[in-house]
Amino acid sequence: MTSPDDEKHSTDETLPMPSGQELESPIPGVKAGPSAREMARQEQEHADLTPEELDALDTPVGQILAERYKILDRLGSGGMAIVYRARHQTLRTTVAVKVLKRRLAADRVSVMRFHREAMAAASVGNPHIVHIIDYGFTSSGDAFIVMEYLEGLSLREVVRSEGPLALGRAVSLCRQILRGLEAAHGQGIVHRDLKGDNVFVTCQGGRDFV
Repeated sequence: MTSPDDEKHSTDETLPMPSGQELESPIPGVKAGPSAREMARQEQEHADLTPEELDALDTPVGQILAERYKILDRLGSGGMAIVYRARHQTLRTTVAVKVLKRRLAADRVSVMRFHREAMAAASVGNPHIVHIIDYGFTSSGDAFIVMEYLEGLSLREVVRSEGPLALGRAVSLCRQILRGLEAAHGQGIVHRDLKGDNVFVTCQGGRDFV
């Protein structure tokens, strides 16, 4: 259970944005998000498009995002965003880029949730929480989060492919999950969407690493 004070630090906070106000970027030097007026304009522009047509507007493979991230391929998608594998054009490093779906670009609640997710993850600073590299908006107003690129499987995929896990392995995974949650709670952040799909299992030193 969370208190009212906890709610303002939740990763899916839904705060109203006054008319005409821009979203403040949580990372210094990053372009701010579109204003409420711009969101309203986009909403009107896309009002006649079907969900499938809106999805077709999302970031295509091969596009250069924010003038520095080249989209290589699509890794997966959820209800709010699509995740891509990308390469930083200058550093030549591989990253994961999470882009808010175009159909939600004019929804202030969705953009605010995405904004809060970036701030929350970036503030924890724990090895069991994915590292946030960059955050911002493209010239067309698409919100994106850049994260470290991880090799491995979600916990759901591990269980589906291997079946019930050995007791020792299950305990080790759970302890690492709890360390990440402890670090988040220490920053006043409540995850509120903990599930197998949101736990990623990599390998470090021949051992599972969450």
